[in-house]
Formats: sequence, structure tokens, C-alpha cells
Amino acid sequence: MKKVLDRLSDYLWGESFSPWYLIITALIVMFFFLGGRDLWTQETRWANICQQMILRQDYFHPFLNNDNYYDKPLLSYWMMIGFSYIFGLGRWALRTPGVIAGLVTIWCSFKICEILSNKRTGIIAAWMLATTIIFVYWSRVACADMLNVGGILLAVTWFLIRRNKLNFITYFILFLIVTANSLCKGLVAPIITFLILLPIILHDRKWKEYFKPSMFIAAAVMGILYVVPFIISLKTNSIVSYHESGLQEVFRENIVRYFNPFDHAGPIYTYLLYLPMYSVPWIIFTIIGIYHTVKNWKSVDFSSRFYVIVLSLVFIFFTCSGSRRSYYVLPMVPLAIFIAANWINFELNKKKILQRLISFLILIMAISTIVMNIILTVSEMGGGTYRFANDLSTVAEEIQPLGDWSIVFVGVKEDLARKTAFYFNPVRLPDYFEYKWDENSNINNLPVKIDSKSNNILIIPQNSFVKYIKNNIDPNKFVVVKFYSTFDDRITGTDRSKNFLIGIIPKKNKSSISNLKI
Repeated sequence: MKKVLDRLSDYLWGESFSPWYLIITALIVMFFFLGGRDLWTQETRWANICQQMILRQDYFHPFLNNDNYYDKPLLSYWMMIGFSYIFGLGRWALRTPGVIAGLVTIWCSFKICEILSNKRTGIIAAWMLATTIIFVYWSRVACADMLNVGGILLAVTWFLIRRNKLNFITYFILFLIVTANSLCKGLVAPIITFLILLPIILHDRKWKEYFKPSMFIAAAVMGILYVVPFIISLKTNSIVSYHESGLQEVFRENIVRYFNPFDHAGPIYTYLLYLPMYSVPWIIFTIIGIYHTVKNWKSVDFSSRFYVIVLSLVFIFFTCSGSRRSYYVLPMVPLAIFIAANWINFELNKKKILQRLISFLILIMAISTIVMNIILTVSEMGGGTYRFANDLSTVAEEIQPLGDWSIVFVGVKEDLARKTAFYFNPVRLPDYFEYKWDENSNINNLPVKIDSKSNNILIIPQNSFVKYIKNNIDPNKFVVVKFYSTFDDRITGTDRSKNFLIGIIPKKNKSSISNLKI
């Protein structure tokens, strides 16, 4: 076993190392079964907004269901829509931008540590980040958070690469990266980028070289570029009856929420809990690295102090915010990895057992991320929203073309309705009705009328409401499509039937359509 681990460590960072080992491993853990898992919580928002942009042919006004929803800038939606031209609008298109951002983060981690420390530290940092299971998990989630992390580290990497060539091109591309990142997540991007670069600027003491006219010109150009999408949205609001201002939402989401949170007000110790959790198993080496650096503060090199300082600055910044959520910790994860990788590199030649331990952990965590992807995919097979939407579209298509149907959700939870509509991929925008079901409910007094002879309305309520309308559904006039439990629900015996959906489809006198009983 010792010989195997020694050989493995040689391949991971020794003389036998090849960048392809790292690249192939990162690609596997990031892309393996990427489209297998069902859409999860916030992913349904991105899915619904992208779908509506395409159906409305309006890419400057984000709608959630039928409501204005400009709480995030537009670029993350545009990226996902861009990938829909390659993969179709599905889970692969939604998640690929985050995966690419995760891969960029891994490369930037290598490059930052290589520049500030040495190549082996960079290689170790890259291996550790690629095998941090929650980092990989969040890279595979359709949202803007990993885009934010990747953009921040890309800006820092570019600055370090061009540190001795501080001309207009350097600043133009630096601010272009920061601007693009700000158009994905918000103003946290330039703030965190500045906090990471601040110790370098102070250490170099080159104020005249850093703060030159070309920097201010580049910043002004990018400032103008940043507001262009918001101005276009604002100027065209009246055309689509849109009532939200993107710039006002940026101020509300980034400034107001920081000082006076209106939601997500986690306790002040939130990140003390979640940074270790998000950095498993490498956090133990981060803690040792912080202790070693602080203890030997005067004798360690600048890079060791830099890693500890920037993690501290970013940690303090997020902790001081009144709005705290677990995944806001994501920008800190690579910074924690830098400390761990730096200490490990320092100690690696002294302790053979440490080489074997790190090799073993990298191997185990790489396997664990792949197993996680398999489990998440397999557990949701056999049923769930995806199968229901496919069954629904298959039956609806047998009766008439999908584009001839109007889809109506009645009394369905918002995230479930958004997910179903996304998988169903309607040609027209669905309608959403809030509705209180009771013993008097039947097909005739729903918010929308259903006539099996002439109406083209496909109605989708939740399964828990079946008891109120079951006696009003004539099997000769309607097809009822059922929602099936997932493989995981069947194995564990979990009963989620209250949240299941049913599809009620008028037969339109097509008696050949098979009826699936409630």
C-alpha cells in the first residue's frame, strides 16, 4: 500500500506529473452525469427565467412565472441561453456555465499559487479544489454563485500575470472581467476582487504605477458598459409593461441587503460553520496552515501571509453583512485551499506520511465526487417531475400538436410548477393560478374552464387536491396523467404524494387515448 501511494503522489505532483492527469480528472468530476440530477430549488428560477426569455423573445426583462423578477443582472441567463443552442434548453445548458466557472477556478487556483509560491503548491491546490466535494457540487448547480467565484479568481489571476505590465490593456481586461462578473451576480465581485488584491498593492508600494490615468480610463469605459444592459431594460420597460428597474434592484440586493437585510439573516457565526463544511476534507490542513503562519509570522514569506490575510479580509466582509447564507461562503473556499496547499507543500519533503495521506485523500475524494453524481442521478430515476412532464407531453401530443395546448397550473407550488413547465417545454407561456381547494371544488368552478369538446386547455393541479375533483372527472372525456415516485422514494419508503402533480387533458373525442386512472 505504501508503494502504491508513493507512486500515486509521484503522478499527482512529482516527476511523473502531467497536466492531463489533472485536466481529465477535473473534467470527469465536473461533467459526469451533469444532466442526470433533477432541478434543485434555485435552479428552477434560472430555468423559468431563461425559458420565458426565449418564449417572449425578450432578453432584457427577466420574468419569474408572470412576475417581474430583476433581482439578478442578466449575464448568467444569457450564458445559459447561449448553451441552449448547443444542448437544447435543458439541464446541460443551465449547468454548463457553472461547470466552466468551476474549471476556471481550479486553473486560477493553480496559477495564483504558482505565481505567489511555486508550481508544486499550485498543483496541490488545483488537486485539492477539484476534489472538494461541495465545491464540485456547487459547480454543477445552475445559478450565478460559481460564476461569481470563477470571475473573481480570473480577475486576480490576470492581475498577477500582468503585474509588471500595468498598461491600458492590462486594466481594460481586468475591468472587463470584473464588469462581466458584476453582470452575473452583482457588486460583490469588484469588492472581493479588490480585497484580494489590496495586500499585494500595499506590499508592492507602487502607488504611481498602479493608480495611473490608464486605470481610470479603463474603469470609466467598463462602468459605462456595465450600465448599458440596465439602460436598455429601462428604456424598453413600457413596451412589455415591466415595472422593475435593474439598477434599483442592484442597489437593493447589494447595498440595502448588506446593511439592512430583508431576508437571509443568518447568525453571525454562519461562516464559521459553513467554511469548514464546504472545505471538507482539506479544512484541517487550512487550520494547521493558519496556525503555522501566525506562529511564525515574521519569518514566513509574503505568500504565506498573503493567503491568511485575504481569507481573513473576505471572511470579515461577509460576516459583517447582515444577510448571510451558507453558499455565500463559496468565494472563501479557494482561499482556504491556498493556505492548506501552501502548508502541505512546505511540509511535504519532511514527512513521507504526509505525502501518502494527501495522495490517499485526493484519490478518495475524486472517487467520492463521481459516486455522489451517480447516486444523485440514480436516486431520481423512475419517476419525479421529469418523467411526469415527458408522460404529459407524450399524451398531449397524441391528441393534438403541443403548440395548440394552453398549459394552466392551478394551486401548484411555485417551484414545482416552474420545474414542470421547464421540462414540458411548452410552445406558449403557461398560466399560473393560486387557488384554494375545498369540498366545493370541481372542474366547473376552477379559475379556468375546461370543455372536452372545444377547449385546448391542459390543467395541472397537485395530487393532494385530487379528492376534491375526482368525482368530476369523466374518464370518457379526460385523460389523467399520473406522477410517479422516484427510485429513491420507493427504496426509502418516503411518501411525497401530497406534492405530486396530475395532468388533466381533454380527449377532444379521441377515444383511442388510453386513460391513466387517478
